[in-house]
Amino acid sequence: DTGYMLGVDYMNPLETDADRRMSKLMVNMWVNFAKTGKPKFGDAAWTPVSPTTGLTGTLDFLHIAAPDNAKPETSADLGHRAFWDTLPFNEPANLYVAHQHTEL
Repeated sequence: DTGYMLGVDYMNPLETDADRRMSKLMVNMWVNFAKTGKPKFGDAAWTPVSPTTGLTGTLDFLHIAAPDNAKPETSADLGHRAFWDTLPFNEPANLYVAHQHTEL
């Protein structure tokens, strides 16, 4: 999406008709997100992600393959968890902590 939104030197994101349609859909998606807080990509349904989604279960995401081919999908291993688990570093498993009020 960065090629369509920000432009890059190594590709022309507006080369074909499909590229131009994809660019328009991506811009509209970001504009909708800026205006409403909810991205919209054509008529595709988009399920919000919670702060802890994917840490222990599956991740719902919108697979955008082409301007006319976007659909919701689910993956238990979208980020290749097995590979990342082999690396020798320890990250906190739960970074999201709900804020608790301690005074009135």
